[in-house]
Amino acid sequence: MAARTSAKTSSTEPTDEQLDTLLLIEDDELDAQMVRRHLRKESAPFTVVHVDSLQGAEAWLAEHTPSIILADLNLLDSTGVATVTALRALVSDVALVALTGTADEDTGVQAMRQGAQEYLVKEQLEGQLLRTVRYAKERARIERALKASQQALIEASKQEAIGRLAAKVAHDLNNMLTLILPCADMLRMRLSDDAEGLEDVKMIADAARRSQSLVKGLLAFGRKQMLRPAPLDLSDLLSQFAPMLSRTLGESIQLVTELSDRLPPILFDASQMELILVNLAANAREAVKAGGGRVLLQVDEAPRDRPPGVPKGDFARLIFEDDGQGIDPEVLPRLFEPFFTTRPASGGNGVGLASVYGVIRQSGGHIHVDSAQGEWTRFTLYLPFAKGDGALAPEDTRGLPPPSLDSLNGTERILVVEDEPGVRSVVVRALRQAGYSVLDAGNGPEALALEMVTEREIHLMLSDVVMPQTNTGAFVAEMCRRRPGLQVVLMSGYAADETIRHGVELGEHGFIQKPFTPPDLLRQLRIMLDAQHEQPRAVKA
Repeated sequence: MAARTSAKTSSTEPTDEQLDTLLLIEDDELDAQMVRRHLRKESAPFTVVHVDSLQGAEAWLAEHTPSIILADLNLLDSTGVATVTALRALVSDVALVALTGTADEDTGVQAMRQGAQEYLVKEQLEGQLLRTVRYAKERARIERALKASQQALIEASKQEAIGRLAAKVAHDLNNMLTLILPCADMLRMRLSDDAEGLEDVKMIADAARRSQSLVKGLLAFGRKQMLRPAPLDLSDLLSQFAPMLSRTLGESIQLVTELSDRLPPILFDASQMELILVNLAANAREAVKAGGGRVLLQVDEAPRDRPPGVPKGDFARLIFEDDGQGIDPEVLPRLFEPFFTTRPASGGNGVGLASVYGVIRQSGGHIHVDSAQGEWTRFTLYLPFAKGDGALAPEDTRGLPPPSLDSLNGTERILVVEDEPGVRSVVVRALRQAGYSVLDAGNGPEALALEMVTEREIHLMLSDVVMPQTNTGAFVAEMCRRRPGLQVVLMSGYAADETIRHGVELGEHGFIQKPFTPPDLLRQLRIMLDAQHEQPRAVKA
């Protein structure tokens, strides 16, 4: 049967509701007129579109989305619960009210079990129609919100599980790279007269450094990297960083900024924010059409209306939108997974957006992505405002300039605590070659036992963060209690202990990220030791 449609608005203008579209599916013209009459009588604020068959509904729904569907269950081309099943296959989340005859109330109940929000008996529409429609709409809204929340929870749980795995892999890779880079560096010094050998060593070191950047992305996704958040004027940073973004985007892409100058500062690591912007810009550059396009960078205060998973509270909102080719809906749920990429094999390693996601979540923020395929993609970042002054100490250099390469040697006594024998061996060897006196232990209990029998002064402890049989926070605190004034430098593939993280952020301890080269390590230790010499030394009695 051919579809017949009509658009009729109730005679009374709506006052407290937006004018919505109601799709009426009814093959009996008298019943359809009866429904319209009751809607007008109750001043229902709906535009009514009428079709007289399931086939007609399918054709209309292919191009439109109503606010609610009012459907007779017994049509010429569909009967009973099969009508609800067919409609739910066409639109899964639109409010649906089933119309039945007096003898079909059981069918109405079955229709609700199949996905209708409510049912109405045609002979009982008087005074019930508008109330039921409104109830169905509200129930559908609640069901959509619940479904979205459940999906957000599933997605968050999946990302958390992948993040834990990524962080563990990154930690193990960092330990291996901490062996490779120092060994390559020491081998380079021994092969100073062997040009071919030096070239081989250089290739090893270059490969290790490329792997290091990949590991950093995994750590960011797993939210296990060391961040240094501080109050940050987001609009000011973006204004200063805009020229760099323009160069990253390329000459064919116009960068448009809309920045609020009235926002409070956010609490974020400025260097990580710059990396986030570069990653998003690189992503937009790949997406924008060859003929050029536009990227919008907008900053304002987050409105109350937010996507599922973004909680209430005060956030700044950063929108990064391009008018490129958009993202395939099937790809969208996997966009932030590490190693997932739609680029050719040589076009990226798939950790850029994963690291963006991880840094934002580790910083207490949220990220949401929307896209219309072939038209645009919008990343929306929700970033927490700083509480109070929010000030955290910058990287602790004690006001001293970084030491030069020719002043990295020393004679102080250093305790090295590291559970990986290979890493411990290469670190001890590098320190001894630089002139330091070195004690070493494989974990916290071993180090505490060694401290008890060591009468001489220990100037500095270099300790891994993640070790077996060791609560690193408690271990470091006990060592500092036993040795007042002891300098502590922590090394790790990631900082998993919140006590340690807090201590580093407040400047109580030094920190060096694995992997590192001997000069990197010696420079960090020299900074801490030079600071110690500015303070009275405490010698164990």
